[in-house]
Amino acid sequence: MSNFESITMREVESSDLETFYEHQLDQEATRMAAFASNDQKDKVAVDARWDRILRSERSS
Repeated sequence: MSNFESITMREVESSDLETFYEHQLDQEATRMAAFASNDQKDKVAVDARWDRILRSERSS
């Protein structure tokens, strides 16, 4: 039995981005991932990619 009673999904917020960046720096997780970005250590590129994603979601 799970220790979680429920899980709630929510929209990505700009305050989440630093955590996402830190997670993608995990070498073992990157090794196991089906897809990994070529610029995963380039914080400027990561921020730019997320900016594009968030802007496109807001305009939809």
